[in-house]
Amino acid sequence: MFNESFKLDLISSHIEDLSKHKIGLTFYTPDLFLIDIIDGRDLVSHGATGKISFETFMFAFHPQVAIAYYQPLEGSTQNGFCS
Repeated sequence: MFNESFKLDLISSHIEDLSKHKIGLTFYTPDLFLIDIIDGRDLVSHGATGKISFETFMFAFHPQVAIAYYQPLEGSTQNGFCS
């Protein structure tokens, strides 16, 4: 699909207690277009540029995952499509 890259950060560590290890992962992707949220899952595309048809994929976020950057499309409605 596309080449992902990531950054690994060591948040905290403990010499004796492995359960206290915490890491942070930051994934960098090409621009993804949020089409809709269905049953708590994000329906996105990396090729939705106003064409009639485009490839999509859907995934659910883990509760500790967050989007680091979001920018609505200019002139878009709630679902990200231009009207």
